[in-house]
Amino acid sequence: MARIRPQNPSQLPTLTDSEANTIEVVEKKEQQVIAETVHEISIEYQNSVQGLILKVGNIILEKIFINDIKAASEINKRNPESAKIHLFYNLIDELAKLSHTGNVPKKTWLYNAVNLALQERQIQDNEKFDQLSVSHKIELLAVKDQTKKVDLIEKINQKALSVRATREAVKETKQVRQQGIPSLTRIIANPRLAFGVELKNIKPIKGYRLKKAQNEISASKKLIEDEIARKKKELDILMLIEEDIGDYIR
Repeated sequence: MARIRPQNPSQLPTLTDSEANTIEVVEKKEQQVIAETVHEISIEYQNSVQGLILKVGNIILEKIFINDIKAASEINKRNPESAKIHLFYNLIDELAKLSHTGNVPKKTWLYNAVNLALQERQIQDNEKFDQLSVSHKIELLAVKDQTKKVDLIEKINQKALSVRATREAVKETKQVRQQGIPSLTRIIANPRLAFGVELKNIKPIKGYRLKKAQNEISASKKLIEDEIARKKKELDILMLIEEDIGDYIR
């Protein structure tokens, strides 16, 4: 079989300006078509995913919690009080038995579904929130303060934040909240953290043992008292030196 020799670039036909322009126009149109198609597919995919997870969340709210929003909100608590929560746990266990089929959602997905459904009911008549992707809305679940959540929604839309940037913005919001009023354990370890903070605003950690708190307070007081004693000795030394310098000057 005869080998086909590659053509020498100098031997290739030269395109006229008109032909080159035509090819460029065609390529641009193809790129535009691809970009528009990718955008439409992305929108449809997001809408289908968002619709599915919200549909499942609403099913659980209606069937398991009988539209009891307060009871459904307790899925995020460590020690829920509502009996309906246990029905939700049983649902998760039953679905877990079918996990080998690959046709049922995982536990985290179910929690997100319920929380997203709750969030949709809490934030109503907000067009900017409605325009967010389901991934953005999932990141917003970590923000419990409704006012801060609405502010973040505004920020996401104004700056066109990505999901990753939204996650960082949520972290910053939570850090500001934590830095605002320090916890009881942090204050006991370092009382300076309470400077400028009204004591009535310092909330003890739920389930914090009083005996443990008393012991930690006693230990912190001992450290402070020892520090005061050392500072007093240092002050006495400085005062003696000051007196000696005064006598020398006179």
